[in-house]
Amino acid sequence: MNAHVKKEIVILGVVLGTLLVLVIMVGGTWLSLKPDVKGVVHEMDGSGFLLNPISKDPEAEFPVYTIRVTEETDYSGEADSIQNGQLVEVWGKQAEGLVDAGRIHILSKKVERDE
Repeated sequence: MNAHVKKEIVILGVVLGTLLVLVIMVGGTWLSLKPDVKGVVHEMDGSGFLLNPISKDPEAEFPVYTIRVTEETDYSGEADSIQNGQLVEVWGKQAEGLVDAGRIHILSKKVERDE
């Protein structure tokens, strides 16, 4: 193997390593942008609310999440405050149907539901 081939192998290794790092970075960024849960606000109280899933299948069963909000919870989106019937995305720590909300993005002012 001559010096020219060794140089090409080193360059190929650097290019493949760079591509691998870029794929990992893009994948990590995409996962952090995806909300932990998404649904319609229901039954609000002083410390949070229930989040009903969005379902087009009336016979399917989906979990209902309890969302706990604190003073540190960040809000963004279409409305100034959370109200029953709004469609929201929630990011936070999740355990057994309970989500401690770190960020809530309000997607709509009100959602009309067929119940």
